Amino acid sequence: DTGRLEVAGLAAARAELPDLHERVCAARNGMVGLPAFRFRRRYRDADREVGGFGAMRFALHRDAGGGVDGLVAYRTHLDWTWSNPPCGDLQVEELWAATEESEMSLWRFCLEHDLMTRVTAQWRPADEAYQLRLANPRAWGQTLGDGLWLRPLDPPALLAARRYGREDGLVLEVHEPDGSPPRRFRLEGGLEGATCVPSTASPDLSLGTAALGSILLGDAAVERLHRAGQVEEGTAGAVIRATAMFRWSPLPWSGAFF
Repeated sequence: DTGRLEVAGLAAARAELPDLHERVCAARNGMVGLPAFRFRRRYRDADREVGGFGAMRFALHRDAGGGVDGLVAYRTHLDWTWSNPPCGDLQVEELWAATEESEMSLWRFCLEHDLMTRVTAQWRPADEAYQLRLANPRAWGQTLGDGLWLRPLDPPALLAARRYGREDGLVLEVHEPDGSPPRRFRLEGGLEGATCVPSTASPDLSLGTAALGSILLGDAAVERLHRAGQVEEGTAGAVIRATAMFRWSPLPWSGAFF
């Protein structure tokens, strides 16, 4: 790690968060930008105990040039008596990292914290990488849940706004749940961007707006939705092509609870 960690106060954490959050948003599909008032209200309970955990603490990661590229907010609870060894819990409230280096450093800071025997975090990405650095990766437990549900209102605009894992083109027929006539679009996309325009050609794939919302951010496999009957294949091989085209890494993460 060419950077450094430093303990920070509430004012410093609040000051650094908006710019850092914007950098993280730019690097991950599905993240939700926050208005200014949300940042002003951030950490409003930082000085209070919550659920048996103490006041919130903060640490910043600075890169080699001194700029902040990571932040963690956390609370601790220590259960320690004269007859028992230290048994503490560290609860990660937020961890924002704009680089892989800062992410690894902040997780290491949390997991190697003195007197802590358990570390918990909520609303984290499904593909957290630090698990693979553990001597015992099975010690890392994870429960998956829904973070964001998308209902596409303007499919061509959404499809044209993202990049794709491979260069390809598909004609998509999108069905609305209200039974209105389906619309067809020609999607051409790759790593450099995409276009999506109306089309009258025969569809390679037919799907509803719910299925489109599932695959739009790059985590749900088109092939799996096809097996579940939510995507209909009109051209042989289109499902496999679309699966490779829509897949993206890292996996999407909303990064916010609202």
